[in-house]
Amino acid sequence: MRLFVISDIHGSEASLDRALEIFKKEKADYLIVLGDILNHAPRNPLPNGYSQMGVANKLNAMKDRVIALQGNCDSEVDHEVLHFPLLPLFMVVSGDKKFFFTHGHIYNASHLPPMNAGDYLIHGHFHITWFMEKDGVYIASPGSIAIPKGGSEAAYIIIDDGKLNIKSLETEESILEKVRK
Repeated sequence: MRLFVISDIHGSEASLDRALEIFKKEKADYLIVLGDILNHAPRNPLPNGYSQMGVANKLNAMKDRVIALQGNCDSEVDHEVLHFPLLPLFMVVSGDKKFFFTHGHIYNASHLPPMNAGDYLIHGHFHITWFMEKDGVYIASPGSIAIPKGGSEAAYIIIDDGKLNIKSLETEESILEKVRK
């Protein structure tokens, strides 16, 4: 199973368009969205191509291939326009590895869920792209596809056959070594 992971769209239809273009090229089975799908939040600027309903419509059109996590900016009213559930936490087992997916405002590098060495925690929320190891657990973030912060570039994660790679949304090239901490 090939997974394509993005986070923090914040209503940017332009950023989602680019991600979906690459999703097709990558021939991924599922799109995992790590939350903060429609709303830009008061502390963020309006992202390029801001269109909440445009984002909702594009994701709804592929709802059978979307796995979405609820972020801190996703509200109850978002459930009325999105045709797929917003989950608090999601896990995939690939070989001997567990991949935990969440938004990041609750579980993150500072507050890990119950995990074992060799497991992966994948989250967004901070808008910064990184990959690190802590106590044997691997932690990765694709950052935000719409409002990257801290010098990060917009990125996505590919998980295939138990292997994780972080790639630039602009160049589609691996940036895993660049963001390793």
